[in-house]
Amino acid sequence: MTGKGLRILPNGEVDALATPNDHCAHFTCINEEHNIVILRNIANPSFHLTITSNHVSGRGFGGFPSEFQIHETMNAFVTFESLQNPGQHIGVAADGTMKAANLVAKGMDAQFSVRLVASAYPFPGVPAPQKTVVVQQHYPPTCQHN
Repeated sequence: MTGKGLRILPNGEVDALATPNDHCAHFTCINEEHNIVILRNIANPSFHLTITSNHVSGRGFGGFPSEFQIHETMNAFVTFESLQNPGQHIGVAADGTMKAANLVAKGMDAQFSVRLVASAYPFPGVPAPQKTVVVQQHYPPTCQHN
């Protein structure tokens, strides 16, 4: 687990080696309701996270192929399961590369925290259809936060 953010590189590849201020790691989170979201990259708005042939990439075009079901874990992290490919999740290897989506399930390698960067509505309690977020691989249990 890297403890770093997911990012879409200029070539459309995805890794989990971003720092929190890296614009390639900022996503517009489009809420499709019922815990279904689309994650569109801020640095390159034509890139959306997607899973194709067990491979996580940023080459999605939005819509159904880029929709993910969010599942909350008992530790308050989330996993992202592809709606187009049920049972396939975004997951990260120890070196920050993406794991094959069909081998990840909802294990530790697929658990992320999501940090709000900006909202379409600045008022608390008002639901926003789009939010800017950073999706960060969760920290190992032994990591100390200062």
